[in-house]
Amino acid sequence: MHSTKGFTLLELVIVMGLLTIFGLLALVAVSGATEATVLADAKTRTQSDLRQVILLMSDELQLASKTPNPALTPPLQAVRINRDISPNVPVEIVFQRPLDGSGARWSRPVRFRFFTEDINGNAMLDPGEDIDGDGVLSRRILRLEDINGDGTFNGPGETVQVGTANNLAAVDFQLEGDRVVITATANKLVGNRTDFPVTSEVTSTIYLLN
Repeated sequence: MHSTKGFTLLELVIVMGLLTIFGLLALVAVSGATEATVLADAKTRTQSDLRQVILLMSDELQLASKTPNPALTPPLQAVRINRDISPNVPVEIVFQRPLDGSGARWSRPVRFRFFTEDINGNAMLDPGEDIDGDGVLSRRILRLEDINGDGTFNGPGETVQVGTANNLAAVDFQLEGDRVVITATANKLVGNRTDFPVTSEVTSTIYLLN
């Protein structure tokens, strides 16, 4: 005669409890892996944004003149850096580009200007920060050139965004002899993490050829 024995209620409760714990641990592991992937992707994109902006600036900046020549028309000015222009414009670099290979014809001054609405540096659009009224936190490099010579940058093509990056947290230009060193930082809020944005920094050295 054989006897059969089933699970007691206590054993079933213990098994269900263990399965629940294992399920929660697996969920935490999957969530952690997913978050790590999202953060890594965001960091890759911010680095790509920075490299694109710096590359586009480098193409023109390398042709800037290191020495002035006031006898030319318009007068040729050496590359220079302006700082603390306004709370929304912490820095810009000003230069002129050659119009041909003669060395005698140069453009009017061109400015690469760092424009930011993020005054408090929290990577969020706060009340009173939307200066341009587009509903988006603007943090970008602008290229300004008074093409028509009217003393403003309001004409067609006179104010354009450099690249697609609109997540620049900080930009700095340094003149070191015949070199311009650009350091740019970008950050991006991911998901609901408003207190810890993903941050990337890129530094590039541009050698002036003229």
